[in-house]
Amino acid sequence: MDLRYHAYGMADPVFYDSPSAEAPDAGEYSTGCPIPEDWMRRPRGVWMMQGKVGMGMPDQGWKIHVSAGLENAKHVLDIVHKYCVQQHMSFKFLRSRRVLLVQNSKYAERGGSGKFITIYTADEAVLEQTLNELGALLEGQPGPYILSDLRWRSGPLFVRYGGFRERFCQSESGEMVPAIETPDGRLVQDSREPVFRVPGWVTVPDFLTESLAARDRGTLDDFPYDIEKALHFSNGGGLYRAIDKRTGGKVLIKEARPLAGLDRSEEDAVVRLQRERGLIERLGDLACIPALVEYRTFWEHHFLVREYVEGETLSHHMVRRNPLLHFGATPDEVADYAAWALGIVERVEAALGDLHARGVVFGDLHPGNIIVREDDSIAFVDFELVADAAAAVRPALGAPGYQAPPGYTGLAIDRYALGCIRLAVFMSLTAALRWDDGKVDQFIDFVTDRFPLPVDFADKVRADLSGGVHGGGAPSGGLGYGAARAGRPIWPEPTPQGWEPLRKSITSAILSTATPQRSDRLFPGDLEQFTGPAGGIGFGHGAAGVLWALAETGEGRFPEHESWMLNAIGRVERPPPGFYDGVAGVAYVLDRLDRRSDALEILRHAPAASPATDNTLFRGLAGIGLNQLHFARITGDLAFAAMAEETAEQMIARLRRPHDGPYRAGLMYGASGPALFLIRLYEATGEKRLLDEAERALHRELEACKWTQKDNTLQVDEGWRVLPYVATGSAGIGLVLHEYLRHRDEPSFLEAQAGIRRAAEPHYFVQSGLFNGRAGILAYLLHTGADLGDAAVRRHLRNIGWHAVPFQAGDTADRNGHGEDRVAFIGDQLLRLSMDLATGSAGVLLTLDAALRGRPLELPFLSPDEGAVHICPEEVNNHHGDSRTAEPRGRAGELGG
Repeated sequence: MDLRYHAYGMADPVFYDSPSAEAPDAGEYSTGCPIPEDWMRRPRGVWMMQGKVGMGMPDQGWKIHVSAGLENAKHVLDIVHKYCVQQHMSFKFLRSRRVLLVQNSKYAERGGSGKFITIYTADEAVLEQTLNELGALLEGQPGPYILSDLRWRSGPLFVRYGGFRERFCQSESGEMVPAIETPDGRLVQDSREPVFRVPGWVTVPDFLTESLAARDRGTLDDFPYDIEKALHFSNGGGLYRAIDKRTGGKVLIKEARPLAGLDRSEEDAVVRLQRERGLIERLGDLACIPALVEYRTFWEHHFLVREYVEGETLSHHMVRRNPLLHFGATPDEVADYAAWALGIVERVEAALGDLHARGVVFGDLHPGNIIVREDDSIAFVDFELVADAAAAVRPALGAPGYQAPPGYTGLAIDRYALGCIRLAVFMSLTAALRWDDGKVDQFIDFVTDRFPLPVDFADKVRADLSGGVHGGGAPSGGLGYGAARAGRPIWPEPTPQGWEPLRKSITSAILSTATPQRSDRLFPGDLEQFTGPAGGIGFGHGAAGVLWALAETGEGRFPEHESWMLNAIGRVERPPPGFYDGVAGVAYVLDRLDRRSDALEILRHAPAASPATDNTLFRGLAGIGLNQLHFARITGDLAFAAMAEETAEQMIARLRRPHDGPYRAGLMYGASGPALFLIRLYEATGEKRLLDEAERALHRELEACKWTQKDNTLQVDEGWRVLPYVATGSAGIGLVLHEYLRHRDEPSFLEAQAGIRRAAEPHYFVQSGLFNGRAGILAYLLHTGADLGDAAVRRHLRNIGWHAVPFQAGDTADRNGHGEDRVAFIGDQLLRLSMDLATGSAGVLLTLDAALRGRPLELPFLSPDEGAVHICPEEVNNHHGDSRTAEPRGRAGELGG
């Protein structure tokens, strides 16, 4: 799981939101810190920036980070604030107690953990002076260790060399990342990994020598265990497989960092690890509990060492073995899996009963915390959240999809999790249960129809989910997540005849969430709305994509929202030039909404693609070039055609370079996007070399794929998993292969397309979205010729309802005046709802509309334009900004489309 989603899920229970989105009682730290009249204070994301007006600052250098715990943060801030004002030093600090909690939470990014205040020093002399003076003022103040930095003595001050001013470059994986400048003027990545590193051209000052020596003394050289492999990292510490040097036995080591890895109850990783130690000591005689070897502190960290349990997690078995995840499973394979899964659940239930008989609540029961040994016996692991049953408490953490609803306490918490496991071994979508009580029956109906299960299976699931017959601590009534609907299905069998009311319902849900009073986003979507300067505005995750989808599905225009989008992109200081994340996509949508003059105006003032711009369709040259080609067609302006050709040449040169580092395949981030641009440019110019380059790009994409042994599908290979999706998987490659095969027969591409089609067949997909979910799989099938007569299309239309939930946005009436539930869709990672094009309701709406109206799904540039412009290369090469126009293909004089 992408751990960022936990942090972006803390601000709002329904939608992903920025950790800086504050509740009225969030406890702003800044209110008690007055500043002089000639100083400025301004918020920026989770930070509050402060500095003297007009005071210059280097682009990069040594910065000081100050850490603090929740209880002493305000006191530390007061000391630092007073010192920095006196010394005329710019600084920033986290805005509130809640933001500090989020930044130090268990699943926060480790590179930023512990950083409460950042102080920018002008030079090394100021750095040394500040460390000495401020270090003395803060001596004895506790704070979590900052993993990315070098600690100054034993206090809460840490140093790192890095950027002061925001600059960006392209990483080895093609992403835009913070940058610093080399002595020869190149921008390189400003590494913010959880380990102290200094750029090769920077010398560590002599006064930090003592700190470097102290860091080296803090290594694990004298640790009595050889670390074989790091299994997992969280902000609270690591999990390691190791060999005991004294015995040669294999052990598992769990690390806890003081004041880090905070949970909602503000307990740190050390408190939870000590709780785990107590459980193992108390129940170590049970076969399901690994034996404790020892508990010790080393340097400043705590370590629990226990028996290493050979086997694999139940979650791993579920992914590898469940026939619903694979193409062409036989009835015997389905029956064999059902028998195995039922046996595992029976053993889990028995082991859980042993814990309950001793008065212990596990508190964190889920498939990732269950090890299945080779003989199919099971063991529990990870006891951070255990509690006495008599205490009737609720854990402050929990795994999505297995955490009991509000009101459950004690043994009922474990019974609920057991019910989820009982269901999830067949259909792992229990995270959806929190949105709608009706999902229980929907999922039970599906699994009992697909698997040979005992007649009492459904009753056992329902009993467990209600807290168990003897569970106690469960509320009466439903699960408490949403209004029960008396058996009324939220997702009827989708048919062309029933599409209009369903379409209106989804549209109403989307529109009811609009927040024009916000400046960062209009419609809630994925967390990517907050990772770029125009994330909440752009085509992929922002307003542009939503408004485009509504227009494409016949829902009309919304002028007030269009104005919000136009004003919002105008406010961005340096808007990205890309299609799905920036200016190009917004311009495309404005033109689609009959606002061509606005579209041309923002393109006229858009920043040019820089050397940092990558090749991708999402944010890079492929999307920019396709948009230039589009505007050449609709305007007939050769200037756009010339720009498209220049963009293509720049992109081709990059594609030919050897690629170092990780490679991302798929339509949005791989070479498929560039191949699509080259195909469209070939159609406009007739230059066969462009088709040759597209072929090379597609071969590169297929080299990143893997043929699966089990079902002979072709999917993108990420090493630890294979992906069939549009944005990052083989379906996206298949969309572009289809376009290439319109022009040339290539046997290897035809073979690949068959394997990709098989990967689009299974019953189960964990997400519903267009980019990385079932909607994208359905879009691939529709684009490559399937329709309602295809069994896979009908299956996906039914099963996409697994992610459909009833939604009401406060007291807002829907646009038709009805008070009934609207239908919305769960976003990526299943933690929150989403309305955006890439991950949420807008993308699903677009795909369903195409399927049920029997029309192609026309994502921008995915199909050849009927009136595609003919570009004469000689004319383009001779173009120097005059007003000559390109010649349209198709009907005479047709430039629009």
